[in-house]
Amino acid sequence: MDQKFEHNPLPYVLTWPFLWIFIQWIRIKKVFYGGRKIKTYSFIWDGIPSVKRMREGAARWPALDAIYNWRPTRRGLVGFMDSYYMHGRSCQALRNRYRLVVRTTANEIIASVRKHKEARILSLAAGTCQSVFEASKNNVGKVKILAVDTDKSAIVASKELARKNGVDAICWKLGDVLNPKNVIGSFKPTIVEVVGLFDYLDDKEIKDLIKRLTQIVAPGTVLISAHIHPNQESLVIKELLDWEMNYRTKKDFKSLILASGLVNCQFQTEPHGVFTVVRGEF
Repeated sequence: MDQKFEHNPLPYVLTWPFLWIFIQWIRIKKVFYGGRKIKTYSFIWDGIPSVKRMREGAARWPALDAIYNWRPTRRGLVGFMDSYYMHGRSCQALRNRYRLVVRTTANEIIASVRKHKEARILSLAAGTCQSVFEASKNNVGKVKILAVDTDKSAIVASKELARKNGVDAICWKLGDVLNPKNVIGSFKPTIVEVVGLFDYLDDKEIKDLIKRLTQIVAPGTVLISAHIHPNQESLVIKELLDWEMNYRTKKDFKSLILASGLVNCQFQTEPHGVFTVVRGEF
């Protein structure tokens, strides 16, 4: 993926009035269905390839994969709509978050190699581990990875991606990402990457996870994480993609991280203001 930030609000501005009307129609439809799952909102909306994949994989790695690695696959009106939506504000912002995470992780890998001769990365709720693989590509022989996820299909996809990227110093574990002590074993990370998970946790769960990590990692170990902020497209994500998240303002997220006991924290917000990436130390 190109490392240049995307910041084109035009697709969002032009489509928002139509999306707002469509959302109201879907809300009425949901009331009519009485809480039952609606397989197809409309043949136009669900006929867009990327939208279909995101709805089916909401809150899981397939939805992120669809946005990170989007390539045009259709022509005509459907292809145009697919491209248009994948360049909307939320999709641009998510790819920007990816770029920030890769950049931050790559810098920490370099620092860890200088200090410890190697970088040992614990990735919780790892998904496919794509950002970790990209961040470590210039130091492959000096990076060891422990990837933990609760989704078997994510681990399968990650193994295939590792094979394609020539990554072999990696171990995958299926386990509870909220209780890392049960899966970490003898692995001693210098970097803990937890990107995406906080979007689905309440304040107490985030503080408890950071506390548990503090008890099992060495002081000075780096945490890299991120969070989503309230934005106008939140309604689209919730109502049209069935993708539920806990949104926090930049101020609330910063306060939560600082209250958790992390030190030397640095916060970076991508150009759309939808995601903030944090780098802190235990």
